[in-house]
Amino acid sequence: MNDAGFARRRVGEEEGEHGGGRTARQHDADRACSVGDACVSCGTCAWGCPRENVTLVDDRSTWRRNCEMGYACYLWCPQNAISLEGVPPTDPVHHPDVTLDDMLLR
Repeated sequence: MNDAGFARRRVGEEEGEHGGGRTARQHDADRACSVGDACVSCGTCAWGCPRENVTLVDDRSTWRRNCEMGYACYLWCPQNAISLEGVPPTDPVHHPDVTLDDMLLR
């Protein structure tokens, strides 16, 4: 319990529709992702995803429907080729102290 009297739960302890503590919304969050013609098949999206949810299929980003909504694929795409449905087009931003090399160290 925290100071406010609420029990804390870790991810994975909540009941989800698909098991593993994830909700259907989380699993399907990557349905909002799409890749545009600017994609050069560099693989940064696949390397940057901590869930290994993104793969390259026929030189295009493909999502496996196991998204945790970190959107590293979107935030680190060097070509800004990935877009999210409902998010106005803009240059993605990420923490200034985190580099792509840091993301790839996993």
